[in-house]
Amino acid sequence: MRLNLIFFGTPSYSVNVLESLIKSRHKVKGIVTKKPSLVGRKKILKPSPVEIFARENNIPLYTGSTKDLEFYDFFNKLKPEIGVVAFFGEIIPTRVIDLFKYKMVNLHPSLLPKYRGIAPVPRTILNGEDIFGVTIHEIVKELDAGDIYDQVSFKISEKKSSGELLNFLSKEGSHLLIKVLDSIENGCFKKNTQNSLEATYAELLKLEEVIFTFNEKAINIERKVLAANPDPIARVKTNYGELLVYKAFATDGLGEPSKIVGIEKDSLKVATKEGVVLLEEVQFAGRRRIKGKELLNGLRLKIGDFL
Repeated sequence: MRLNLIFFGTPSYSVNVLESLIKSRHKVKGIVTKKPSLVGRKKILKPSPVEIFARENNIPLYTGSTKDLEFYDFFNKLKPEIGVVAFFGEIIPTRVIDLFKYKMVNLHPSLLPKYRGIAPVPRTILNGEDIFGVTIHEIVKELDAGDIYDQVSFKISEKKSSGELLNFLSKEGSHLLIKVLDSIENGCFKKNTQNSLEATYAELLKLEEVIFTFNEKAINIERKVLAANPDPIARVKTNYGELLVYKAFATDGLGEPSKIVGIEKDSLKVATKEGVVLLEEVQFAGRRRIKGKELLNGLRLKIGDFL
């Protein structure tokens, strides 16, 4: 026996989950993803990573909203038993959930009921926490509020960006997802109701939240940079223009805020209000991304100058 399912997802993290599902005993009958989006200055239509995966693997595909009538035609042709969601990016209507015999399950990258919402990983980083997790839960009308099938937590002390952590959690979480699907198929699953009184919400990270100055603590700058990668990317105003910062790490050290105090491997060491920040990967608007230490030659700076 196996479950016939429709998968709902959009970014590369969804593909990590899809790849695991394809290798499992369960059958991916079809895939639902968002329509191609306009990208870049030339506004070129770009398909989602999930759409590309579906076409490369000849899996029936629907691109669009679950609110459109065309979705129901797609569903009726496939006759799936369960819907599986991972980073889809759209709230599923109740009438769609009710189409499935076993309803729908979602892979959510937090330990629910904590950090419900669209940006749990960036918010966890921004809050300085090192416990991350994945929850497999039933989808209901209220956002991320359904009964929990299972959870797994990870203590991650190594400094990683939101993108790196989501890549890790999607891969590790897919194993838990398959375990849950197996239990649903066998009728031996157990669900636990969430305590809504303990719920917190993770809103989308706004650009203004991750603009920083060197008059902040180095650890706060580090958190903003890691939380904002891959989007919206943290940035700082310098004497030479706005600098986008993709990688930066806090370390000990002294100096006046924004003063260049040294080089460490590929990073430029800049003093802050408290501690030193290692600028490892940066970019001025319209220019290529470079290692932090390249700023010295590019801007004709030396240690002791102010950035």
